[in-house]
Amino acid sequence: MARTNKDWLAGLHSDPAVAQDLRTFLVRALSKGFGRQFDPAAREDLIQQSLVVILQRSSSFRGDSQFTTWATSIAVNAALSELRRARHKDVSLHDARVSGEALLQQAEAPQGLHEQDAKRVLHGAIESALTEKQREALYAELGGLSPTVVAERMGTSKGALYKLLHDARKRLRAHFELHGIGLNDLVEAS
Repeated sequence: MARTNKDWLAGLHSDPAVAQDLRTFLVRALSKGFGRQFDPAAREDLIQQSLVVILQRSSSFRGDSQFTTWATSIAVNAALSELRRARHKDVSLHDARVSGEALLQQAEAPQGLHEQDAKRVLHGAIESALTEKQREALYAELGGLSPTVVAERMGTSKGALYKLLHDARKRLRAHFELHGIGLNDLVEAS
């Protein structure tokens, strides 16, 4: 007999058999969706993390979908996050910064600016207007690291990183305006 959403929610906190059935369901879903991208131990860790989140958020389940669909989406999001983290596992902040700097070297100049002038202003702004931490975060993000990974490697929270990058962009904008480069010029260049 198939469980209803109510059955899942009622049994999840009180019936170990329901929790075990959900665990088995999630193992099949992740195995099917991600194949061999996770070894059995890593998959088991993802399942355990997902079950904890599902239990914590069960009161927020609105019933817009099947409970198992909702639970699977939590497990899939956890798996995707893990894959993103793993992709950048061996990339250091220094390597990401070098990649970010190289990317800026290849950028095209905004209309009306000679390419060398644009690069000089851009590098001047980055070097003179930003703190070392702001430069490191900006280049690492440009170099392909996700904000989560950059924050982790810099030993800070994602919120603090977002604030750091927001402040860096404000400083860059002010520096560009000081050198007569308007925001429209910058937008047209992207």
